[in-house]
Parts: sequence; C-alpha cells; structure tokens
Amino acid sequence: MQRIILDTPEGLAKINELLREYAGFPIKLWSYSVSLSRLQLRIERGAAGNFHLQMMGVESLILPKLRWELGGRIENDESRPLSGPRYTFTDGTASARIECGGVRLEENVEPLYR
Repeated sequence: MQRIILDTPEGLAKINELLREYAGFPIKLWSYSVSLSRLQLRIERGAAGNFHLQMMGVESLILPKLRWELGGRIENDESRPLSGPRYTFTDGTASARIECGGVRLEENVEPLYR
C-alpha cells in the first residue's frame, strides 16, 4: 500500500497529478464518519486497482452525488493561517466541495476488484 501524506507541497502535487491522470474514472463516496470527521472517496482504476482519497477533519461537505466520474483537485487553503493546514477538494463534474484539515491517498485498498 502506498501512502502520500500532505505534509509537503510535493505530496499535494503528487496527489493532484494522480487525480489528473485518472480523470474520468469512476469515483464514489466510500465512507464517512461524522464523529471522526473523516471521509473516504474511492477511485476505481479497473485492473490497475484503486485509490482511496482520505480527508480528515472535515469541516464542510457539499457532495450532491455519491458516484461520478473524477474531475477534481485538491488545493491548500491559505486564507486561514491561524487554524492550521486546511485543504479543499473541488470537483466540478459532481459540484462537490470538501474542506478538511488533512488529506492522504492510499493505493490498492481492500477489497480489490480485478
């Protein structure tokens, strides 16, 4: 399992590179925990496996669709420097917007459908 944690600008760049590479692939809400403020989106890559885009410390969630074709990106929200790191995932293909405090990407998370 490969993990990319957004502690650095390089990590954010790598995740956005992968999101661009897999644009148009199926993405869906995989899990959401209100009590933990954690959300997971699953990007299916067919025979190549999957990615789980995990967002922790979710503060705001606009997600009109549960499944759509990937077209999103993550940006560092520097408008609130005193509240710690903040990230925003936006995907115009689903009118989705998620604001959170942390993001990581995991590759080939069980179950694998190949």
